[in-house]
Amino acid sequence: SMKIVTVCRMNQARSPLAEAVLKKNFPEHDFYSTGVTAISGTPLLKEVIKVANEWGLDNLKKQSESLIQIKEKLLNSDCVIVAENGHAQIIRDFGYKGKILSCESLLPDYMFTPRDPEGMPIDKARRELGKVAGLSLRAVLNVLNLHSKNKILSVTPNGSSDVPLALETAHLESIERGAVLLDADLRAPLEKSDIENAGLSPVYFDIDEILEFGIPSIGMNQILVHCRELDAPEKLYLSSKWRKFLDKCTEETELVMLTAPRYAKTRSLPDSFIVAALADEFLVISA
Repeated sequence: SMKIVTVCRMNQARSPLAEAVLKKNFPEHDFYSTGVTAISGTPLLKEVIKVANEWGLDNLKKQSESLIQIKEKLLNSDCVIVAENGHAQIIRDFGYKGKILSCESLLPDYMFTPRDPEGMPIDKARRELGKVAGLSLRAVLNVLNLHSKNKILSVTPNGSSDVPLALETAHLESIERGAVLLDADLRAPLEKSDIENAGLSPVYFDIDEILEFGIPSIGMNQILVHCRELDAPEKLYLSSKWRKFLDKCTEETELVMLTAPRYAKTRSLPDSFIVAALADEFLVISA
């Protein structure tokens, strides 16, 4: 099994949450976390504990661990995932010679850089933790060379007013690629009127049924829409069940997913970052 260490600044927010997500998804491997200026025994931020509970991560560590405290595990790990590019040099200076991946450089969109949520209101903290969760999953899938059979494109509306244009873009992309079109916003699936305005018809699905029986046949003017809203879709997106579902959707063809908007009226949404991080390509749509 592989040993992987996640790193942030204080080991109170981003890296412990990433560690919990990775342990849940890849129980056959070993994960640890630390911070470049972490002080051993410091409790995690209360916002992080709250978000981990909401997202079904019951394996979150209780307190931070310094570089010195996990020195042996760090120096002998197969890979280190850092939250920001600046942390990589500190890990090198500490004596680590192996592979380092940075969440800041994994995807070519600066919006994905997970900033330290300390001092942020819970809503914004959730977004930064969503970024680090999705990117850590993406990093480990890259390290383990686990990729879906066919490509996944994610189309993300920047704000809720950009949804119609994003849907139109996703539809055109799906036709061009001969791909399955999926509404991947399980917190607020598309309204029937929005789907019809885009010249589409919905094919309602339940994720458990698709995992058991496979994907229904879907035409180029149809879109897969989840049959009900989920209160905390992050629970699903951060589980191996979601990746198995994406594998099912990409067995025969490419997949184009419309994610939640990054911002909805007054709040920012973490799920769009998690979903997009698991795609091979992504577009952000701003009207």
